[in-house]
Amino acid sequence: MCRNRGNVTGASVVAVARRCARLGALDVGGCRVDDSLLRALSETSQFLKSLNVSFTVVTSKGFEALCSSDSACFTTLEELHVTNCGELCDTAVRHIAKLPRLTIFIFHNCRLLTEQSRAHLDDILDRQQRRSRNIPRGIRRRPVQMSWTVY
Repeated sequence: MCRNRGNVTGASVVAVARRCARLGALDVGGCRVDDSLLRALSETSQFLKSLNVSFTVVTSKGFEALCSSDSACFTTLEELHVTNCGELCDTAVRHIAKLPRLTIFIFHNCRLLTEQSRAHLDDILDRQQRRSRNIPRGIRRRPVQMSWTVY
């Protein structure tokens, strides 16, 4: 939506999120957005499947709202990109790991993340492996893609 365009404000993106209830994908990487966007998405975006908030100042508090079981997109969000989000800590990954349909999760250069985040990622992989064992033969399994750097 606004990669490398710092003039797009968080308020304008929040307005779009609130008015586009059928929003399926949102790429706000590089925009000046914060946790208010994640809270707005958690309230209104029941069709959201893909979200890119790379190079933003979102925090664990925002992901707590986005990834709670009563969030509008809790059961739909499948893909999440959070590269270069310097305010994210292990708590954010713990919240993200709760998303039941998450199959693509990419985060690099989130300097506050530690080895504890890897343990939360193991939860995602374990859940995907359990789910794939229950899929009948001949049905296509959902791939899992994760890419990260933990400092």
